[in-house]
Amino acid sequence: FYGPIVASETMEPLPENAAPFIEVSGDAQWAAFSAGVPDGTEPPMSRAEFERWLEKYGGRVPAGAAFDIECARRGVLPYDPGTIDTPMLVVRGSWDVVTTEADSIRFFHSLPASPRKRLTWLHGGTHRMHLESGRDELFRTVEAFLQRSRAGDDAHDHVGGKGYEVGGGHEYEESGDHVRASLGALR
Repeated sequence: FYGPIVASETMEPLPENAAPFIEVSGDAQWAAFSAGVPDGTEPPMSRAEFERWLEKYGGRVPAGAAFDIECARRGVLPYDPGTIDTPMLVVRGSWDVVTTEADSIRFFHSLPASPRKRLTWLHGGTHRMHLESGRDELFRTVEAFLQRSRAGDDAHDHVGGKGYEVGGGHEYEESGDHVRASLGALR
């Protein structure tokens, strides 16, 4: 389940007569790619990498996902997270301003049927971390979760009795009656 749209809370009306594509300027794309990066910090995707990406993919974005996102902001999802009954890894970049901390926590808790779930925040990633310099950490995190899920490994290492950190990010995991947390914000 890659990049699921998660519910938010707004009561604004849905836009009418949406076009099939949205034209987005290079400057607007760059602003979106670097949103959330702290002032004075190098973005996790260099401007040169971004320009190469923009040259290949341009500024035309399918509008279907934008419409799904607008529906999700109103609590209407194209799927029911409560029926997902497979292990789930929820990964969020610490600089992600699109999927907020509250969104990722709410989504994590909306997965009651998942036999094993993990919420991981990776330091220095934005909403597009699969394209960024830290993508190898993302890929290692996903690979490790998949390997442990296939092996049915529920053994956990604990640091400080409350949980542990991965790459400067934070994790929270539930597996059966075992709970491990280091995210103080979990409610």
